[in-house]
Amino acid sequence: MQKLKVMCSFIVEVEVPDDEEDGYSASFDIEENHCPGTGIVGAAVDALMKRAKEQGTCWACTSEGQNEIL
Repeated sequence: MQKLKVMCSFIVEVEVPDDEEDGYSASFDIEENHCPGTGIVGAAVDALMKRAKEQGTCWACTSEGQNEIL
C-alpha cells in the first residue's frame, strides 16, 4: 500500500476584537503559541464544527475545504 501526504486547507472567519488602545492589527498573532487550534481561530473552528454537526452538514465543505496531494 502506498502512502501519500495530503495538505488539507479550509477557510474560517474569526471575530477580531476592536482594540484601538493596544494598537491591535491584522498582523497580530491570533493563535496562542502559534498553534492554529488555540485562541480565536480554534474557537471559530470549534463553532464551525458544532454548527455543521447540528445541521447535518460537512464542516469542511461549508468552509471551502480543499485537499492537495503533496
